[in-house]
Amino acid sequence: AEEDMFEEMGSDQGGDLDMSVEDMPAEEDMPRACVSGRGFNTQAPFRICNAEDFEEIRNAPSKVFELGDDITLPPDFQPIPSFNGELRGKDFTISGVNLTNTKAMNAACQDSTGDGYAGGFINVLDGGVVRDVTFLNVRVGEENSPLSSFGTGCQLIVGGIFGNIVESDDARAPEEGGIDNVQVRGLQMYTKTPA
Repeated sequence: AEEDMFEEMGSDQGGDLDMSVEDMPAEEDMPRACVSGRGFNTQAPFRICNAEDFEEIRNAPSKVFELGDDITLPPDFQPIPSFNGELRGKDFTISGVNLTNTKAMNAACQDSTGDGYAGGFINVLDGGVVRDVTFLNVRVGEENSPLSSFGTGCQLIVGGIFGNIVESDDARAPEEGGIDNVQVRGLQMYTKTPA
C-alpha cells in the first residue's frame, strides 16, 4: 500500500520547488513589520510602532524608546507631562501634534515658579534626550480659538513640540539632556496675549 501511494503521488513531487539560498533576498531588502518592544534600556529600547505605544513613555518616562515606523497621533493625544529618558527617532516622522486650549490648560500651573509649560508633544523635557525625528504639520491653538499666554493663576509658556527644555545646552555631553537632529516641518501657531 505504501508503494501504491508513492506511485500515485509521483516521484518528482516538489520537484519545482527550489530551496536554494542563493535566490533569497538579502536581509536588509526584506520588509520588516514593526513589532513593539518590551525592553527599556540602551541596548534594547522599547520600540514604538503606533500612537498607542506612546503611553509607555507616559508610564515610564525615564526609559529608552525608539521609533520603529512613521507615527500619526490621534486628535485626542495628550502631551506627555514630563520626560527624562531617551527617544530615538531613527529618522522616522511623528505627525498630528496638535496643542489645543484644553490640552494647554491641563498643563497650566504645574510649576512652583508660577509658570505652566505646555508642549504639543512633551510639556517638560527634563534632562531627557529626543533625537533624529521629524515632526510634521504641528498645530498650536486653533484659528478660531488661539491659545492664551495665561492659564488660571499662572503664565502659560507654550511650545509646538516642547513646553520647556531643562538641562540642555549645545555643549552638552552625549548623556546629557536635549534635542539632537529634531526637525519641525509645517508649523501653525495661533496664540494671543490678553490686553
